[in-house]
Amino acid sequence: MFLPPPDLNALETCCRLPGTRLFSTIRARRPGGFTLPELLVSMMIFSLLSAVIGSLSLAVHTAWTFSESMERARHESDAFHQRLNWMIRQAATYRDTSGVRQPGIFVIEQWSSAGLSANSSGDLLVLWSGGSNGNLAGGDFPNRTPLLSELVVYTWDAAPVPVLESQSESSPLQTTARRLVEVTFPEDSQTVSFDAANFAATIREAVLSPSARRLPIITRLAITPLELTGNPSAPALRGAIRFQLRQSPSPDELASAVRGSQAWKELPWYGGFCSNSAGQRVSHISWQIAIDPQASSAVSLANGGTNSASSGLLSGSQGVNLFVGSALKSWLHEGG
Repeated sequence: MFLPPPDLNALETCCRLPGTRLFSTIRARRPGGFTLPELLVSMMIFSLLSAVIGSLSLAVHTAWTFSESMERARHESDAFHQRLNWMIRQAATYRDTSGVRQPGIFVIEQWSSAGLSANSSGDLLVLWSGGSNGNLAGGDFPNRTPLLSELVVYTWDAAPVPVLESQSESSPLQTTARRLVEVTFPEDSQTVSFDAANFAATIREAVLSPSARRLPIITRLAITPLELTGNPSAPALRGAIRFQLRQSPSPDELASAVRGSQAWKELPWYGGFCSNSAGQRVSHISWQIAIDPQASSAVSLANGGTNSASSGLLSGSQGVNLFVGSALKSWLHEGG
């Protein structure tokens, strides 16, 4: 004889009836809210989680800000390198007072009384390239008097009207020295002589002229104190940029060799190309730019505690990124 299977649902219902043991147990275990110790523990856990999440959010924001500033610095540096390389290729050549062909490329100090030299170092680069459009296209103009409107200058901005920059909440800094600018003089038609003794002084005066047109290329140059120049109008800070100009063969090497001699042929001509009366010379233009992505306070960039632009190439400083570049301008040396 087979018995029907038990009705499990009915048994469970009976066990839950009032007065049964299981009913009393279930009623005792029914939740009635958190106790005070449980609340304290949960609040502590919530506080810890909030602190961890806040720290992570701050770290992510800081990393994003730093990455964004570094990327912007790299883009500005790349734009300057490309622009300067192109403009150097557009630089024209002329004949100096001795009839020797020379490129229209010069490096001087913006706030110094030093003049020009074939091999020089400074913070201001002058190119005779035909203005911002490079209209001279690397041509040769032996009988041409250059115009100021045909010059292009690259240097840190020493504009008379400073730009307010927040260095810190308690110490605002007024300076335009963080900007590397391309300076042109499209409205100035006066002639300039590269061989004149006052050429460097003329360029310095033109750069500070209110009519000069400034195109900012880099906006986060590192800044460093400017050494005493004897000029009361000189700014306290300068942009950390350095240009160097070297010619090969150098003027001294050319002067020491007789044309057509073996010593003449052994000079370091560009590509080894020379004849008994001429040879291929080259100007090496190199530059270093110190960029401070966070635009922090002034830094010391040169060895030995000196900041003079003539003391050599820049050395690194914490938080500052150095970008370097170079270009060549070759021409046929003849005459003289």
